[in-house]
Amino acid sequence: MEPLRTMTTSQTGIDVSIQQGSMPEAIAVHCSQITPRGVILHCSPEQVQAIHSLGDDPEQQVKFESKQLNIQLRFICGDVVDLNSEAQIHSIRRISQKEFEVEMCFQNMMQDGYRQISRFVAQGTSPHAQRA
Repeated sequence: MEPLRTMTTSQTGIDVSIQQGSMPEAIAVHCSQITPRGVILHCSPEQVQAIHSLGDDPEQQVKFESKQLNIQLRFICGDVVDLNSEAQIHSIRRISQKEFEVEMCFQNMMQDGYRQISRFVAQGTSPHAQRA
């Protein structure tokens, strides 16, 4: 796993992309919530299909697939922290005709990752502020 990277920016929020192992292609998704336990992502039907197609075994049930998450946390103070973690798809639920909610639980989070997520949550930043 790559080391923690910190830089500064004026925008706060969360960016998440999903990839399978060391494959170069990644899928950018909207993160609606992050906790030290995992993330809740809002995805289009096409993104859910793309996430599923990243798997090594197309017959494997998508709910139990593990993916590589690349997470960028942008803090109010201006710090930006990049985290990498494996995550397992815990649930996929349709919330509207054009949107799914995908809950993923972290596995093998990089060192210091949980502390950075807790710090991010404690600052009270809403992920909805990221698109401002």
